[in-house]
Amino acid sequence: MKPRNGHACAPIMRKGGPHQASNSAKRAQQKRQLHKTVREYKATDGRLDHFWALVSA
Repeated sequence: MKPRNGHACAPIMRKGGPHQASNSAKRAQQKRQLHKTVREYKATDGRLDHFWALVSA
């Protein structure tokens, strides 16, 4: 098989790399995690020891 011509490739393709979450997606994930933690806290009848165990994990 003949090797490809490295000079003939589209230059835009060299910018590729792994996809990463945007900053807004990271904030949304943190917000979802906070709401989950609060829901779990409320489900434990408000015991603070359990809440701090969840937050520090």
